[in-house]
Amino acid sequence: MVLSRLWNFAKRHRKKLIFSGVFAGGAYLTWRVLLPRIQEPLLQRLLKELAKSVEGEAAEGGADNKRERFEHKQRVADSHARKKLGALRALLNDHFEEEACAARVKDAPDREAKLAAYKALQAECIAKAAAAVFALHLTFLLHRVGFNIVGRELNSPSATAIAGAVANGAAPAVAADVAEADVHAAFLQALDRLRTEAGAKRVAEAARKAASACADAAELAPQTKMGKEELAKLLGETCRAIDAELLASARGAAAWLPDGVEEAAPAAQRAEVKRLLDEARDYLDSPQLLQVFQATTGAAAHRL
Repeated sequence: MVLSRLWNFAKRHRKKLIFSGVFAGGAYLTWRVLLPRIQEPLLQRLLKELAKSVEGEAAEGGADNKRERFEHKQRVADSHARKKLGALRALLNDHFEEEACAARVKDAPDREAKLAAYKALQAECIAKAAAAVFALHLTFLLHRVGFNIVGRELNSPSATAIAGAVANGAAPAVAADVAEADVHAAFLQALDRLRTEAGAKRVAEAARKAASACADAAELAPQTKMGKEELAKLLGETCRAIDAELLASARGAAAWLPDGVEEAAPAAQRAEVKRLLDEARDYLDSPQLLQVFQATTGAAAHRL
């Protein structure tokens, strides 16, 4: 009888079911097959844009244009970072269980169990928000560091011919003079460890630990009133606790650019990729970067 009802339902809504199946299959195909194929051309296109800006810098020169050129590099970096936010959000969402926590609150057999489940739900929601703030800003900051390093490399005298070739559409696989563009692409891809299963898991675990500690310190209870300022303060403190585990005290390079990450690059590019990564590691462990990062995440916590 149940099967008969299901069959009748399927017949009545067959167009919707067919459309849903096609849509779901297309989305899965795009995620698994097409997205990896288009990322490399997008990265090469952004490198070409940087190379074109190098030609403009050489022609213009002078201090008046330095700020404009710097801001152009930031826009290129941010544009590339934005293309990765959807995948990053999906990875982070897989590591949080707020719906399961809410179900445990609903199904709790007694008051004590309900209170414990509520506290777990509360910490999970705070952790998810703090993890999103942390991951978003670290993604943008890493991209800015990477693209600024690449921009400086393109500005070097030895890169003038390479920049011109890339800007004119020469393919790195064809023109030997453009091999450095492949090094830059490999370097920028190596900076993308946050957008991996291991990276998302690391952020989620640190956020969950930080949220639980901060919620306990604030003595949050179901009856606690949380205004905008109180919530921003709690979220900011949670972000600082995540920083302490994943960025502060020179932990950033070890967490996001560990030794050996350059091994993923082709052997011919490995030495140059390592040189660029070593510079990025110095930036990542610098007090100045941590200060900028905490200022931006703190401001974001007050805007949520």
